[in-house]
Amino acid sequence: MKKIFPFLACFVFVLTFSVLADESNTVTKASVDMPAITQAIHRVTLDNWTPKKFEQLSTAVAQNPPYAYYVLALTQWMVNNYDPAKIKEESWCSMVGLQRWCTFLHAHRRELANLDQRFLIYIMSNRDFTENFFEAYSSKDNLEGVMRILQEYYLQRTKTFPKYNKLAIGLAIVWDQPPSANPHGQVPDGAVVPNSDTDLERYDFWVQSNEKGFIECNFTKTDPGIIKFIINANAPISELAWAQQHTHYTRSRLGNAYGSIHYVYERVEKGQYSWPHEIYSLKEIKKRGGICCDQAYYSSTVGKAGGIPTLYFGGSGRVGWHAWLGYLKDNDTWDLECGRYSSQNYVVGHAQDPQTKENLTDHQLLLLTDDVYTKDDYKQANRMVYMSHVFSFTKYPERSLEIIDNAIKLAPKNVYAWNFKTQLLEKMNSTNLVAHLDAMIGQFRYIEDITAACRQKLIKAARAAGNEELAVQMEKKIIDTTKKDRYDLSLKVYRDRATQLMSEGKWKEAGDEVRKFVKKFNKEAADCMSITAWFVRASISNDQITEANKTFRNFKSCVDWNDRFFKQIREMTLALGKEVDEANRVHSRKQASGGKEPQEEEEE
Repeated sequence: MKKIFPFLACFVFVLTFSVLADESNTVTKASVDMPAITQAIHRVTLDNWTPKKFEQLSTAVAQNPPYAYYVLALTQWMVNNYDPAKIKEESWCSMVGLQRWCTFLHAHRRELANLDQRFLIYIMSNRDFTENFFEAYSSKDNLEGVMRILQEYYLQRTKTFPKYNKLAIGLAIVWDQPPSANPHGQVPDGAVVPNSDTDLERYDFWVQSNEKGFIECNFTKTDPGIIKFIINANAPISELAWAQQHTHYTRSRLGNAYGSIHYVYERVEKGQYSWPHEIYSLKEIKKRGGICCDQAYYSSTVGKAGGIPTLYFGGSGRVGWHAWLGYLKDNDTWDLECGRYSSQNYVVGHAQDPQTKENLTDHQLLLLTDDVYTKDDYKQANRMVYMSHVFSFTKYPERSLEIIDNAIKLAPKNVYAWNFKTQLLEKMNSTNLVAHLDAMIGQFRYIEDITAACRQKLIKAARAAGNEELAVQMEKKIIDTTKKDRYDLSLKVYRDRATQLMSEGKWKEAGDEVRKFVKKFNKEAADCMSITAWFVRASISNDQITEANKTFRNFKSCVDWNDRFFKQIREMTLALGKEVDEANRVHSRKQASGGKEPQEEEEE
């Protein structure tokens, strides 16, 4: 997630505690003022707090905004009391948690001005909720929507909320921006089963499902970051209830659900990729069968109904597009191969992150589910990353680098620590940036998304230094190391290079890059079509008709046209050809009317 500090919203492990110098100075609502609260903060040590005192302090803070008044005192306390050996203690984590809430509520004071005081007291004093919230929240969430949903759950479901706060957070970060009503784009809108469920109805359904034992991943023990892959089902409660009654898949057997849907080859032969029937429901899919998108939707939805985290994956290969199932097979392992056919070379799959609604590659998902992320050292490094962020805004920036280096040493796989150090070095224009990125490539050499991103930064640095030869060499390195299994990363290199050339007005050179990709990866028809269509349309929009024609002809002559080539790409090729033909007609009319100088004639 992209933020000023990438970890700002996802890692502070905030525990509840109190802090006052002695019992006689207990802070209460009846006797408090803001200076008294800040004085109480300054009197804190890591040894003199009790949970009861912290509850009183956090209540006083919650009831006495503006919260900016307390941020400085809490931040000063953190800087003055920082000790790497103690940052996992309850006292330290609690102070950090209070600072996080005050900073957060102040930063969003306009959006959150109307929060109920009872809810504010709860969130600022509750250890579990605070920890889970800041682990899950993203700056890309709709903040007002998230807090509105959480407040409604707390006020209307007070008895179950503490037990199910992880579920509540998972629901809030997904349904603040509801998933698309259309499951996958190959369903006519009129066939989709309407979903009018309210937030409370959705919460009650999942709580009751958990209480009845229908849920494989118990919501009271599963983190919101995993729960979100369950409760994001865009199907209404009635559909999920049908799945609970008529399907019974455990995590180890969910893969069977994909193949349980009869594949209707006739639809593919006719080019009938959209659902041809009146209603698109789980019952109808089971009855009538479908194609890969229906198999993936059915299996992912019945899995969610049973409390199994699932993903609907789509990818491109040598003969077109395909859809398959990804699911959490056990606590640490995602099976991303259910219905994914290696013979078609679907090298990378894309699924939507239910929280941010952005593409999430299966390689990124594997990174997230590495068991290292559940270990204490990793969490300890997270706290150190936050402190590095805090020190980066003080007069001790050298401490920031020292702390982040210690975090990387403690948890070498903590990608957030590496990324934050990258940001620090970029901000400082440090000469150590290249060495750091090289080390990062070495550490994450098995994760091509990360290494490619590091190399892109190195390419940018080389060009900024005027070393074009080195930049080209590094681009070649990305292509050579990813062309077999991750040609999507090679595609990004070519497209980024073409984009840069287009911005400089070098359309011929940009077209050469696109055409090189198509020639090099001519068996990857879908992505060849993608980059060709992108460049052709950009060329037409900018009156670069010669480049549009050359690039379109290049695609038709280079791509491996064979009997397996999906009809959908043929249709896209015909459609793009019509756009090119129309652009040529418009261009010819302009030439005939003298409205524009003729472009140089192309050689056949």
